[in-house]
Amino acid sequence: MKIRPLDLTPEVFRRIVSEMMRPDKLHVSDEERDEWSVLNRLAWMCHGGLTLWEGYDLAGDGVLVFWDIRPGLKCTVMLVIWGTSFWGPDVVREARALMDDVAVRHSLRKMESETASAESARLARMVGFETEGVKFNSFIRDGELKDVTLLGKCFGGE
Repeated sequence: MKIRPLDLTPEVFRRIVSEMMRPDKLHVSDEERDEWSVLNRLAWMCHGGLTLWEGYDLAGDGVLVFWDIRPGLKCTVMLVIWGTSFWGPDVVREARALMDDVAVRHSLRKMESETASAESARLARMVGFETEGVKFNSFIRDGELKDVTLLGKCFGGE
């Protein structure tokens, strides 16, 4: 298995922060692209109030995080990648199985995600997300407005 539970060591945490702030990736909008804002967002995701979360290491090339898990309802999914060498058909099947497992364990009806990155949207669709809509001009990168793709994956047949 290439996907395994995330061991959120200080080194891994720093790597996630570093990758989220990369100027060539669309993880964080201009108004939040500073170390304090990114650290604050990650801390809130992992430890904010009663928030449940699960994180997974993508063979050392990224992380897949299920956060704001609301048992019986939904969760939000975050994908931060810094390499795609691992991303093949076996990993896609493994990621789909993991998402199904998380959905069953928490009785989820839906997983949601949003991204300004066409690459991240493509990877999300590969693992079963569907495009649900677009938030126009809602992400700023280098002063330029970009659209955000809204993605969702439903479970349970209704």
